[in-house]
Order: sequence, then C-alpha cells, then structure tokens
Amino acid sequence: MMLLNGKTSMNDRIKSLLIYAAKCAAGTLSVFTLSSLLHYADVGWCLISVMLVLSADGKDSVTLAFTRIKANVLGGIIGVICLLISPTNMWLITAAITATLSFCYWQCAQSNAITKK
Repeated sequence: MMLLNGKTSMNDRIKSLLIYAAKCAAGTLSVFTLSSLLHYADVGWCLISVMLVLSADGKDSVTLAFTRIKANVLGGIIGVICLLISPTNMWLITAAITATLSFCYWQCAQSNAITKK
C-alpha cells in the first residue's frame, strides 16, 4: 500500500518480508524433501537455485520463476546437444551460450508480439 508521499508503510514491508521468508522456507523444505526422496546428496546448488528463482518483491514471482525455468531447460538442452557434437572447449561453450541467449531473446520477442495482439 502506497502512502501519499509515495512510500510504503512499515506493515506492508513486514508483510512482504514474512511472505518472502515463508517462500524461502518452503523452497528449502522442498529441496531437502526431494533430495531425500531421490537420494541426492549435493543440495547446495539446488538451494542456490531456489533462492535465485524466488523474488522478494512478489509482484512477478510466478512469471519470473517460469521464465527462469524455461531458460534453464533450454540452456540444458542446448548444452547437451553441444556436448554431443564435440568435446568441451572454449568455442563450443561460447556457441552454446550464444545459441541459448538467441533462443531466449527470440522466445521473449514472440511472447511480447502475442501479448500485443
């Protein structure tokens, strides 16, 4: 809630903080539960990914999460394709990153064109 002077009230900031803390706790519990069920011991990067996906602001958190998930899946697919083509080297990694960025940019342009219609 915005006040007349354009600032948010203390209650709104505390509410946002509590919601963000609850999302972080739920994400952490989800990571540990899934890693336990899947017998996956290295949860460090999973926890980092969860924290990066969550948004403290909360306005676009679901959209942001799905966008990041799609980009990660696309990057993983392109990475596997590049690894199947040739052994890892600097040029192959550069090509994979360029291809991933190009596909993500194209996908973003397509979704913006659809929403403008």
